[in-house]
Amino acid sequence: MNAPGFSTPLRKRITSMLRTEPYARPGSRTQLERVVLGVRKGRTPSEQPPVRIFVGTEPDQYRAERIFIWSIEQVRNPSRVYELYLMKDLAGFDRRGWLTGFTNYRFAIPHFAEGHGRAIYNDTDQIYLADPGELFDTALGNSGFLSIHDHETSVMLIDCERMAPVWTLEAAQKRRRKQLEAEARAVPGLWGQLDPHWNARDDEYDPERSKLLHYTTIHAQPWQPFPQRFAYQHNPVGHVWFDLEQTANEAGYQVFQTQRPSAQYLALCAHIRDASTQPAPSAGSLQATRNGQSSDFQEHIEKLSVATQSRTLLDYSFGLGSSPGPLVSRYNPAFAAPTPASCEAADGVVCTDTLDFLPDEDVPWMLEELFRHALRFVSVLVSAVPYEQHLPNGSRLQGRARALPWWRTHLDSLSPRYPNVQWHLTLQSPPGRQQPTDQPSSVGGCSGGNLGRQPVVWVLTSHKPGTTTQALGLANTLGWPYTTKALSFRDPGLLYGCLLGKHRSTLMGLERVRSDVLAPPWPDLIITAGWQPAQVARWVQQQNRGQTQLVLLGRKGSRPLHPTDVSVTCAHSRFPLHPRRIETLAPLTQISPERLRQGATQWRHLVQDAPHPWIMLLVGGATPRYQFDPQIARKMGEDIRAFAERVKGKVFATTSRRTGAAVTQALRAGLGPSHFVYAWQPDQQDNPYMGYLALAEVLIVTGESESMLAEAATTDIPLYIYPLPERPDTIRGRGKEWIVNQAQAKQLTPRGSVRPQRGMSYLCARLIERGFVLPRRDLNAWHEALVQRGIARFFGASADLAPRPALREFDAVAQHVRRLLGFHAPP
Repeated sequence: MNAPGFSTPLRKRITSMLRTEPYARPGSRTQLERVVLGVRKGRTPSEQPPVRIFVGTEPDQYRAERIFIWSIEQVRNPSRVYELYLMKDLAGFDRRGWLTGFTNYRFAIPHFAEGHGRAIYNDTDQIYLADPGELFDTALGNSGFLSIHDHETSVMLIDCERMAPVWTLEAAQKRRRKQLEAEARAVPGLWGQLDPHWNARDDEYDPERSKLLHYTTIHAQPWQPFPQRFAYQHNPVGHVWFDLEQTANEAGYQVFQTQRPSAQYLALCAHIRDASTQPAPSAGSLQATRNGQSSDFQEHIEKLSVATQSRTLLDYSFGLGSSPGPLVSRYNPAFAAPTPASCEAADGVVCTDTLDFLPDEDVPWMLEELFRHALRFVSVLVSAVPYEQHLPNGSRLQGRARALPWWRTHLDSLSPRYPNVQWHLTLQSPPGRQQPTDQPSSVGGCSGGNLGRQPVVWVLTSHKPGTTTQALGLANTLGWPYTTKALSFRDPGLLYGCLLGKHRSTLMGLERVRSDVLAPPWPDLIITAGWQPAQVARWVQQQNRGQTQLVLLGRKGSRPLHPTDVSVTCAHSRFPLHPRRIETLAPLTQISPERLRQGATQWRHLVQDAPHPWIMLLVGGATPRYQFDPQIARKMGEDIRAFAERVKGKVFATTSRRTGAAVTQALRAGLGPSHFVYAWQPDQQDNPYMGYLALAEVLIVTGESESMLAEAATTDIPLYIYPLPERPDTIRGRGKEWIVNQAQAKQLTPRGSVRPQRGMSYLCARLIERGFVLPRRDLNAWHEALVQRGIARFFGASADLAPRPALREFDAVAQHVRRLLGFHAPP
């Protein structure tokens, strides 16, 4: 297996980044997929006609497609029939130059509807917030179609009879979208105005009035359908979509199901049956077969069977290859639709030659079938590259390659409903097929579910207390036993690692004599923070052939992300979105109640005779970006002394490693003799910092110190931010900021929507995403966010000594980490 994170040559990276023709390949489907939402049980059928909705979609929009239909289920009339027609990957269309994989399908709706009746058109990147039946029943008047703008056709109500002569199948297949829209505009009275609330685009969303929410900005679609084409950015209304997906997951909702597969799947099964030279087994029968399959996968199944104490195996597959075990029961779903009574459960279920050939829409329910029949484990073998399977009658099946994150998304959403089942996915090249050298991570796999034990966890620590506190805090919150591995680094390790970017899984710079031993048995999980420990974690992951998952905290250690890694970074780090990156408001920090009690006991003598409120000042120091010289320190002292006089309290200040003697002296002069300053000393063990946090009645923190401000925010004490002045930007800083601004630039189309990421914007976003450019932290935006959440106030605002919300993110992050890791082991 190739090392996780191994960099391909820069030339190949740039070439792949600039590919811009994703739809040159013609479609392959000859019919639409029909989904019927019938009258719900116990309801009297409505006399109203069925609501016909044609949906433009494509394979990579599988998540959006599911949630689009789920959104209709939430708001539809349960007494009415809704007919949905999925227009996906259709043959006969010239798709060159299309913005999406379904751009022109909308203009073929009059043909697909046979030139009569009404029809709604929707892009799949939308969700209904009101009953589409209301849109379907809207008066058309003399118009041929309604939309919110005569240039905007992403949501339409269409009179199919009137539009049939204008939008013909041949025109839709061969001509451009803009031409077809222009021809419709040229006919007087053909276009009519639709209520804009039926197409609220991104920030047009009004939770009180919008009837449909449309995620038009492709590179800000929350479900991130095209990670190879875009570097994704935040969508301010993404939470609406995610909330819907969560309810769909909790309900176990699938568009297609075991008893109702797609027409494509039924055609595939018929083709396999017709091509088979073997007698068809009776419906749901089990066959004993001898194994003819060698290789590592067979060894993997044998080890997995021993580890899970599995005695019975079920080979659930089309029977195109050989059985994966010495003696297994075999079930071939091609010869009978798998129903709940069709085959018995087994300890282990193995699927080796089926999923690559399934239509995308049938993969979720087939995976669920595997889990439903498994008592202990599910093991799946899929291909990393496309290939053809020859059938006995000489025909062929085309196997589709799907990326590891694609599979992981499906398995992670399914696994929580089967907490007793362990799952493994193996991604490999078919026999005789050479693995592409420019896809180093395409062969490997992932696993999750019930391990049958507690996961083995390592926490890698370094000499930096801030990063170590984050890693240990998350490990404690997750609740699994862990082993701490203390690491020591030489300074050149960082320099060499920066210069040689391809060494992202390395022990370079590690002082092995002074570090804890790194040796098998390797862990299931590593938690660490910081750039250098992250490289060691990736090295361990490589030694364990990718079977170790990583949780990487902080902005420097998580670039780029391996498909099985989890990253935790602050939102103000300004990274592009990633499906396995968790964003927090502040750096993770956890101060135990015990430490606060000890600090209060040890340092109470400092404050017990002082007037209230006790004002604790936490002082940082100068950084490459922020100034903090004696003049600034004296003014800060004077400002805070004046604040203390207004509230009639006393100031207790503590400096830090970055403060310096001259600044400390100036601060002491500014505060005056009636207030107390503790000067940090490098060789002094006792420090009142924890006591200050425990005893404070008001907290003031200098704004450049992320760690101190984050720790202060975990209390409910009134918190004030004292911002330090910024230094003039360096050339390097201005360059980074220009790249970030370009990456986030928005260009609008004549229709008012945001253009897809392209050109310089795309290139700059990719440079950030792939780790070539590390954006500067936007501490000003972070301060604003803390103030908006009511967690802090800027110093200088009117005094408010009332308690405020405490920032507690560890529990939510730990829950999210558990979900992404896929472990079901209880704490």
